[in-house]
Amino acid sequence: MSKQLQSFEELVGKAASYLRALSYADLSVQRFTAVWNDVYRYMGEHHIEEYSGSVGTRYLFSRNSNEYKFLSPNEKRYVRAVSILSDFQGLGRIRKKIRPAEGAPLKGRVGKLIFEYVNELKNESRLSEQTIRSSFRHLSVFLKFLNANGVFSLTKLNNSHLFSFVNGLEGYSVESRKGILQKVRQFLKYLYERKEISVNHCSVLSSFKFAKHRKIPSYYSENEISRLLKNVDQANPNGKRDYAMILLATRLGLRSSDIIGLQFENLIWERELMVFVQKKTKKKLELPLLPEVGEAIINYLKHGRPQSKLPNIFLSHKAPYCEMSISNFNSFLKKYLLRAGIQYDERRHGPHALRHSLATSLLNQETPLPIISEVLGHASPQSTMCYLKIDVNALRKCALEVPSASGKSKFNNK
Repeated sequence: MSKQLQSFEELVGKAASYLRALSYADLSVQRFTAVWNDVYRYMGEHHIEEYSGSVGTRYLFSRNSNEYKFLSPNEKRYVRAVSILSDFQGLGRIRKKIRPAEGAPLKGRVGKLIFEYVNELKNESRLSEQTIRSSFRHLSVFLKFLNANGVFSLTKLNNSHLFSFVNGLEGYSVESRKGILQKVRQFLKYLYERKEISVNHCSVLSSFKFAKHRKIPSYYSENEISRLLKNVDQANPNGKRDYAMILLATRLGLRSSDIIGLQFENLIWERELMVFVQKKTKKKLELPLLPEVGEAIINYLKHGRPQSKLPNIFLSHKAPYCEMSISNFNSFLKKYLLRAGIQYDERRHGPHALRHSLATSLLNQETPLPIISEVLGHASPQSTMCYLKIDVNALRKCALEVPSASGKSKFNNK
């Protein structure tokens, strides 16, 4: 038996044991193992000596090059099996199942290049689920434009096409337009460096700038927050977890990324403190561990959290028991808002709106802006200024007296 076969068998054996430790059913492990054995057959036929994520991607393309949503249930099982093996080989763990967001079908030569590009990023750069999903979504917009304009080969792409593409993004928000152009620019740079195209289009796309206008933040009143919390069923493990996470957002103003990334080492129980480095600003933040918040976390840890060696406090409650995603947070928050009868049609309803709600409540209590900025962990106090737009009382104090019809006011009426 060759050394490589022993190495691959060892990888497969450890991956299977890892899945069983995460409470995967034996039948599921057997099905994944069958796929991994087929991957090894493919490697032998193509004289590939070492497995990697890119090898797994090429294997999948040898079976079916369609976009994920067009695959049969059996083909999706192959995708999942390869994703698990690639994650375990590169990270020593597996990430949650990733389904590419809806978009134009990734068909044709360009679609194949997009699929290969995003999957290479996933395997080599260890991007988050959210980044992978946005990459598929944004690049599918570009592919849809190309197909509609008869550009089926990127060697035919020119500046006129790019100008038309950018002009066609007017219906998107500024943030979406910037995101789409960034992904397209990175994709075309990748193709240029790989000599798939002979023209570097990055400079053209970099010339487009979009002015960003701050919107009035969405927020919920203290009464609505109270109703929201009352409608979380704490009699089950999910409810205990969700209640603690919502409290962290509404009472301490934590960002969703910091909540799902919170670890045991961040809680200093003896000092009643929460200390962590914010994912967005990279700044260290210390906040008081309020009794209400601390009790909710303890209740979850004792009676709701699955058994796991992971350092994260909040976990997904389905195997594999891994770190939650922001999309999970968005989903259950929307469910509780609906259950509480809170209307949100004209407002954002993600976890960030709860952070805005805390800022608004502090403003109503006439808390100074520097203190609010410190609580929210803003990199700059200027970031806090946007909340003045929703503090009507504070704005009224800034209002100037309107001159009378005669043109006189108290300032020149001496």
